[in-house]
Amino acid sequence: FARLGFPEIARRHAAAIPAASLRIECEILCELSSARDDNLRGHPARALERLQQVNDLIHRGIACGAIVDPWNILGFSGQYPRFQSIEDAVRDTRIDDLISIIGQLFNLYGRLLSEGASSGTFKPDKDLAQEMHRLADWWDGFASTTVSDIDHVHGKQATQSAEHVARSLTRWRQRGAETADLAFWREQLDGFHSAEAFALVVDALLAQEDYRAAASLLMTWLGQADQTPLVDGDHSFHQLTLRWMLGLSLAAENPDDGPALRAFMVKFFDFLEANAESFWTAPGLSSA
Repeated sequence: FARLGFPEIARRHAAAIPAASLRIECEILCELSSARDDNLRGHPARALERLQQVNDLIHRGIACGAIVDPWNILGFSGQYPRFQSIEDAVRDTRIDDLISIIGQLFNLYGRLLSEGASSGTFKPDKDLAQEMHRLADWWDGFASTTVSDIDHVHGKQATQSAEHVARSLTRWRQRGAETADLAFWREQLDGFHSAEAFALVVDALLAQEDYRAAASLLMTWLGQADQTPLVDGDHSFHQLTLRWMLGLSLAAENPDDGPALRAFMVKFFDFLEANAESFWTAPGLSSA
């Protein structure tokens, strides 16, 4: 219920559970879901307050033992040691839950930064950016990215990507936020080194219905798939491509622009085939 966006129902059911760990995790998920909704409805200040509340809940949960100590990630390699030998350990699912929460927290901070840049309220030295830097400094101190077999959330990389996207969107807005300004976006490509960076800026361009610039960035992302993963946590090339296609299909219903947009949609598949290389061919089974 919390993940689906029904916080009150989630809290009512969680209140009947004796385990403090489940109750505090439910409250965190409720705040994250509500922050996501506040951002979509145009209330970034309220969303930031909820993210600050999530930060407080995480630290309180760790302090009281309701949330796993992040040092266990490095100390026990993501395992729960029942005895001294590693062979007798079992997967510590609490660590997966914590990493998922931290990943969602960074994603929401990034989205708030990009939304602020699009609207003209982004300030690199103000509360939002400072909060994200503090979170990254705290989380990266646990060296979770050095442990294999767990999902990696790199706070500094997420922060740098979000800030580069925010600065790029700020410059784009100052230029007049013109659609299909491909020359401008080519100048920004040097700073796009992660799936998060591509996803945030494509998401912002789709919100502005700038389908040509969004398509150009999607193709650039696809062309460097060997260096930048197409899927990283909540950031997915495939989901954004589907959103692009659905958005363009709706825009193509306009009788004035319809023929040109439908032709561009066909061209998009040509771009996909040219940039996907081996990803374009479905893998087959060999009898050898």
